[in-house]
Amino acid sequence: MGFFSWLVGSGAKSAPIEYTVTPELPAKRTVDAVVPLDSNGFAFSAWDGDKFEGGFGITQDRAVDYWTLRTRSARIYDENMYAYSLVQRLTHNIIANGLTPESEPIAKVLGLSDEQVATFRLELEQQFSVWANTPWLCDSKEERTFGQLQQEIFSESYIEGDVLVVLKWNNRQNLPRIDIIGGRSVQSPLTVNIAEGNTMDEGVERDSRGRHVAYWIHKGNGKYDRLPAWGEKSGRRLAFLYYAPGKRSEDVRGMPLLARALQSLKEIDSYSAALQRKAVINSMVAMTIERDVESTAPVKGVAMTHAMNGPTQVEATTPTGTKAGAKFQGAMPGTIVDQMPAGWKLRAHQGSAAMEPFAQFANSHLKPIAFSNGLAPEVYMMEFNKSFSAAQAANNEQRLETSIERARHGTPMDIIFEEVVVALVLNGKVNVPGFLETLTDSKLYDKRQAYLNHRWSGYVKPVVDLAKVVPAHIDMLNNCLTTSDRVCQELHGMDFDEVVRRRKNEIEKIADALRPLVEMGLLGKGLPAPAGDQPTQDTPAP
Repeated sequence: MGFFSWLVGSGAKSAPIEYTVTPELPAKRTVDAVVPLDSNGFAFSAWDGDKFEGGFGITQDRAVDYWTLRTRSARIYDENMYAYSLVQRLTHNIIANGLTPESEPIAKVLGLSDEQVATFRLELEQQFSVWANTPWLCDSKEERTFGQLQQEIFSESYIEGDVLVVLKWNNRQNLPRIDIIGGRSVQSPLTVNIAEGNTMDEGVERDSRGRHVAYWIHKGNGKYDRLPAWGEKSGRRLAFLYYAPGKRSEDVRGMPLLARALQSLKEIDSYSAALQRKAVINSMVAMTIERDVESTAPVKGVAMTHAMNGPTQVEATTPTGTKAGAKFQGAMPGTIVDQMPAGWKLRAHQGSAAMEPFAQFANSHLKPIAFSNGLAPEVYMMEFNKSFSAAQAANNEQRLETSIERARHGTPMDIIFEEVVVALVLNGKVNVPGFLETLTDSKLYDKRQAYLNHRWSGYVKPVVDLAKVVPAHIDMLNNCLTTSDRVCQELHGMDFDEVVRRRKNEIEKIADALRPLVEMGLLGKGLPAPAGDQPTQDTPAP
C-alpha cells in the first residue's frame, strides 16, 4: 500500500472534521449612515485622511523585517559615502569625544554644606575620569576609552537600530566593564522555555509588565545564551538595549536610522557612479573623423604601416573604389595629421557635453535626509558660505537638536554612571557618608538620587563671532537675566565651578612666578633700562 493510499484509506486513522457555520455578521455602517442628513444640510462623516475618495491609496499594515533592514543598512553604510558621512556627522556633532558627567548633588536633600558638596563632586568626577580614560578599566576588550565606547554605541545603534550594552564585572579592581553586542545577535531561539507570564519578541524576554528581563544572544550553530537584564542576587543592572531615535512606545526593537533613506541613498550613489562612468567613457574618445556626404559609407580595407623613424601610413578603400591615404606624424605630446583625403575632417570630441546637473539632484534628496535626522544641511554637506545671521540661525538649530539628542543619549548612560559610582563608593575611592544605606533602604530613594544627580556635558562648538556674542552675555549677567554657569555651558561647555577652580589655581601659579620680581622691586616700578638714555617701562617715551 502506497503512502497516499494509506493516508486516505483505512491505514490513516483520524477523527472526522466537524464544520461550524458562523452566522454572517452585519455590514459595518459608516457614520454617514448612522446620522442622516438633516434639513439644514448638516451631517457627520468619518475622516480617514483622504482629501478625495481613494486619494491616499491602499492602506498597508506592514510588519517590520528587522533582519533585512539591519543587513541593508550595514551594507549601505559600508559602501555608500553619503550614508557613512550621515552617521559620522551625527556621531561627531552629538557625541564628539564622548560626554562626561558633571556631578550635581542636591545639598538641601542631603543636608550637606556647600564645602562638603564641593569635595564630593571633585572626588567623584576625578575618580570617574580615571575609570573613563583607562581602556583596561572601562572596556571589556581593553581597547577603547569610555568616550570611544559611546561613539561606537551611538553609531552602531544608528546602523542596526539598537545595540546591547553589557556590564561585566572586573574582579581585579571591582569595577564594571562595558561590552557591546550588535543588535543582529539578539534573536529569538526556535525552541525555548521561558518563565510563565513572560513573552519573547525579537530576542527580548519581557515580563507581564513589559519590562526587559533577559536577552537571548545567538552564538552560532543554533546555540543561544540567555543574558539576564538584572542580577538575581544583587539586583544590579547587567545589560540593556540602547535604541536609535524614532522608537515607538510599543516597539521592542529599534529601527535603523538609514532604513527610511535606504533607497534614496542608494540611488544617489548609483546616479553619481553613472555620471562618473559617463565622464570616463567620454574622455576616452579624443576626436572623431567626419566625412562629407559622398563618402558617408564605411571605408574598406584599412591598412596601417609603421616606419621606425617616419610617419604612420594609413590606406583605405573608399566606397567609389579609389584608394585614400593619410600620414600621421608622431610628435610630443600629440600627433600631426598630413595628406588627409578630401572631405575628411578631424573633430575634437566634446567630452563634457550633456552632463546632467548632479549637484541639484543630490541636494534635493540629501537636504530632507539631513533635517529629518536633526542635522542642518550646511553641517551635513560641510558647506558654509552664507551670511553671519544665516550661519547663526543654522548653528542655533543644530545646538537645539544636539541638546535633545544628548539628553536622550544620557538616559541609558545614567545606568553606567550609577554602577560606576556604586563601585567607587564600595571600593572606598569616594567618601560619601550615608550613601551605602540608600542602596539597601528603598525609603531613602530621595537621598540616593540626590547623591547621583548629575548632567552630561560634551564638546560645544565655538561661537561664530565671539565679539558679538560675549558682550550680549555680559549685559544679560549684569541685568540678572542669566547665570554664569549657563553662560559657560553655552560658550564652551565647561562648568562654572570648574572654571573658577582652575582660574584660582592659575592665578596662584602666576602670583608665585611673579613674586621674585616683586620682591626685587622689578615689577610695578619699571624694569631697569639697558642703556643710559632709554626710558623705563613706567615712564612714557618722549
